[in-house]
Parts: sequence; C-alpha cells; structure tokens
Amino acid sequence: MPNVLRDGRLDLELLSRLSTAPPVYDGEPLFWTDPHISSGMLEAHLDPNTDAASRRPETILKTVKWLSQYLRLPPGAKVIDLGCGPGLYCAHFHREGWKVTWGLDFSERSIAYGAGAGCEVRSRTIEYVQLSYLDWDESDKYDAAFIIYCDLGALKDPDRDVFLQNVFRALKPGGRFVFDVETPAHFAASVGGGQNSYWGATPQGFLEARAPLASVQDLPIRIRIHIWTSTLSSSSPAKLSSTGCCTMLTPGRLSCRS
Repeated sequence: MPNVLRDGRLDLELLSRLSTAPPVYDGEPLFWTDPHISSGMLEAHLDPNTDAASRRPETILKTVKWLSQYLRLPPGAKVIDLGCGPGLYCAHFHREGWKVTWGLDFSERSIAYGAGAGCEVRSRTIEYVQLSYLDWDESDKYDAAFIIYCDLGALKDPDRDVFLQNVFRALKPGGRFVFDVETPAHFAASVGGGQNSYWGATPQGFLEARAPLASVQDLPIRIRIHIWTSTLSSSSPAKLSSTGCCTMLTPGRLSCRS
C-alpha cells in the first residue's frame, strides 16, 4: 500500500487516485500477443478434445456444411473469417470452393500457424493477416463475413458498433454476416468454469458461494448461429437484418431453420 502521508500530511491527490475504481473492462490488445498466453491459446485451438478455444473438429465440419447448404454461395465467392485463429474454419471454407480472401486475427502466433506448414490447406486464395478487426477497413468486397466462437459478445458496446460498421462496409449488397452467440442458459451454466458451485455478489456487496448450476453438458441448447444480410436500396435504409438461425445442441448436433 503506498504511503498516503507526505511531510506529515495526507497526499490528497494520491488518495484520490487510489480511491478511483478502474474501468470494469478496458480491453487489453497485448493479451493476445503475449508469448506465453498466445502459445497456450494456439495449443487450445488445436486440441481436438476440447472446446476451450475452438470447437471440436467434428462440430466445425458440421457447422460449415450447414452454412454451405444455407448460404448457397457460388464457387469462388469471396469470404473473410474475422478472428480466424489458426485457420480451422478457413480450411473448410476453402474446401467448399469459396475464395477465402482474408483470414484475419490479432494473434501473430495463430496467423503464423495458419499461413505456415501447420495448416492442412495452403492455397494462394487464403491470405492470413495479423490485424484487429476494429482497425479493418475494406469496402464492397465480400459475399460473406464470419465471426465464430462468440467473439461478437466479447466486445464492448462502442467497439461492437465500430465492428458492425466495418462489416457492413466490407460486404457487397446482399452479402451475409454470420456470427454465433451463447444462449443465456448455457452462459449461466458456464459461470465459474463449470465447477460445482460459483461465487456471486450479495445485495450487501459481498461475495458468497452459490448452489451448483446445471451442468453445461445437461443443457439442450448451447449456441445459436445467426445470419444477417446486407441490404442497400433506394426503398430501404442501409442495414444488416436477420435472415436465418441455426441452433447447436449439446452433443454437437445442429438444428436449423430459415
């Protein structure tokens, strides 16, 4: 604890700084580029037995197959994977015949893996770029843009506004924006890392151990994949509007609707 006394008097300026609460969440871009953290993240991405950073290979494949059937993008359609990690979805998008113009991620280590010998699919049509999607700036280029693994929900409101503007600007008219979100029940059950109990705030402001929540694996619905379509015409305002939804069930099954 810093000494708040200076020459026998209270240092009011220091005391004021110490009494000021930090922002609840201010973001930390260096988190993703820290050598130790990024190494562990890449290892988690590539682990086929866990959903810790990327979903299991069989779930990724089923998701991409559903997206291909629903979107019906023509061969050579230009797509971008935002927050692509080591390129697991990019590889499948390429196999569907789409032109993955960019795989974009802030982690240098993940980008290096995707662009290097580690990736199963190496093609000149896939370019991996280390860049924050908040700084990404392209116009009228893509038939579809993807952000997978609930990244959209991790953004602060102002950053989410910037991101959605970037997406809309980069899509061609009629282009699709695909994102996924956790269902409220699944999010609640994952509090505390899936432990038998979790800690919560009381009305008095203290923390206490709470009763166990339902196991994440017991919940029927985990993730919903949403598809929005870019519209721009003289008769309607420029916007992204919902046009489809796919529900991901616990065992990796998909239940989809238009």
